[in-house]
Amino acid sequence: MQNIAYSGISRRQFIAGLAAAALATPLAMHAMSTPLPALAADNFRTVDQIKESGKIIIGVFSDKAPFGYVDADGVYQGYDVEFARRLAEDLGVEVEFVATDPANRVPFLESNKVDIILANFTVTPERAEKVDFALPYMKVQLGVVSPNDALITDIEQLKANGVQLIIAKGTTAETYFEKNYPEIKLQKYDAYADAYNALMDGRGAAFSTDNTEVLAWAMSVPGFTVGIDAIGDIDTIAPAVAKGNETLLKFINDEIEALADEQFFHADYEKTLRPVYGPEADAEALVVEGGKLEAAAAGGFKDGVYEATGKGIGGKVPLTVTIEGGKIVSVEVGANGETMGIGSMAIEKLPALIVEAQGIEGVDGVSGASVTSKAIFTAMADILEQAKA
Repeated sequence: MQNIAYSGISRRQFIAGLAAAALATPLAMHAMSTPLPALAADNFRTVDQIKESGKIIIGVFSDKAPFGYVDADGVYQGYDVEFARRLAEDLGVEVEFVATDPANRVPFLESNKVDIILANFTVTPERAEKVDFALPYMKVQLGVVSPNDALITDIEQLKANGVQLIIAKGTTAETYFEKNYPEIKLQKYDAYADAYNALMDGRGAAFSTDNTEVLAWAMSVPGFTVGIDAIGDIDTIAPAVAKGNETLLKFINDEIEALADEQFFHADYEKTLRPVYGPEADAEALVVEGGKLEAAAAGGFKDGVYEATGKGIGGKVPLTVTIEGGKIVSVEVGANGETMGIGSMAIEKLPALIVEAQGIEGVDGVSGASVTSKAIFTAMADILEQAKA
């Protein structure tokens, strides 16, 4: 399993925060039913209209610590919330938060209930047909958390008779498993708090959502472990606005690019996520500055031989990558302590896939070897950062 040290806040404090988020569900539902300024059914608000009103309305999660949640004092906190406040500040207006659940993110924009969604919103082609995504500010994969006494470490375990996987409606986990593993029975919930309660009550064998979130949760709740910490594509998280709202989209994109000068999202990570993930966690595995991914432009790398390491189940996993003519020509995994027949599957398969993809974008971790896969992806992300043209 990925071993991320926990520091900064105690388990008791973080669990209290999660409890507060769960208790805040009535408050969240009230917020979702609170009347908002009248808007035409087919009309979004432009930047000038938002400025004139003096307030921007942003949809965030209220129960997904540490990204968006309501603390014990009833105040919105989290990685997404910090960004939302900065957008409002730089726009010169107040911010009003509206609690959303995963399934309501698109409808809230389509109905103009909010101006922006900042709620761990993964960019997908299907969603992009209905809303406009800004530049990304985060990257994730899916993870699977389960009880220690019945740990799920391989997708095959979820295919057994009587086994059900818990997911939240409207998430990429729902889409991924329905598309790629239709034989796996899904148990669906509207809210994250309800999904976690179902897992703790034993109503399902495991729960899947963004790996960043399940890792944080499992580190704070005794008796649970993320047995699969990287599955599916490496996806990007981005703000979203109503389809066609060009002025607001441009403002957000310009803001994301400008904030790179001060490394805003790294500072946001240190404030909101570092206390949860601990000192050993690699911010580069999650943070995107300026809307630019490491391997955004295949064929645009600096020539050379690069080295980096990731942390596997048996210790360090060294990676050596050769780039010639601006392209990745070889990926080699050095001596390591990964388990033969398990971790070795990732070592055998991933290098060729990375060369073919010219990066890690779109390359899936190897089923049954998620920790070793993660180690290789982490080292590769480091190398791609070194090799930026």
